[in-house]
Amino acid sequence: MAAKRAFGTRRWIEICLALVGVWLIYRLFVAPLREREWQIRTATTDLGNRILAARKLKNEIQELEDKAAKANAEIRRSEAGLPTNPQIVWVPQRVRLHFGRFGFSQFATSVQSTEDEPALPGYQRLNWSVVVPLENVTKQIGNLLLAVAELEDAERTIRIRDIAIPRGVDESNQNMATVTFSTLERTD
Repeated sequence: MAAKRAFGTRRWIEICLALVGVWLIYRLFVAPLREREWQIRTATTDLGNRILAARKLKNEIQELEDKAAKANAEIRRSEAGLPTNPQIVWVPQRVRLHFGRFGFSQFATSVQSTEDEPALPGYQRLNWSVVVPLENVTKQIGNLLLAVAELEDAERTIRIRDIAIPRGVDESNQNMATVTFSTLERTD
């Protein structure tokens, strides 16, 4: 019986040692590999998400570059027919000719202010004022409004901002209508 007992105890010791060995192998080799695998999978998923975000950002940048190229082409097309001298020289001449076609010969055109255009680097906005004396407001108002309406169509660089028309006083040379408009000019 002592032999059986020794055999049983010995068997238990072997089983316990085997279990300790398996646990050590798992703890020293398998567990770190699984932890590293989990870290790699997490990093791979994170990298995949970052790649998708980068692709989306790249597509957005390409779309913006395409829009910018189209805008630059449109600006070049619009500048193609403009005189090369500064706007301070040719805008008053063109405004004088335009309003002259509608029967207005006495008026003053002047630059009111200039400001950089934040949306378009390298450009500035010039704000102009045209003061037109109206001898008879009720008779001349139709021609004035027609001239202003056609000004933007005739000169594609001009954008009408405001029109101030006097109220009903018909005393000669006391009625001054004011048309304000802006133009865009390249600064470089």
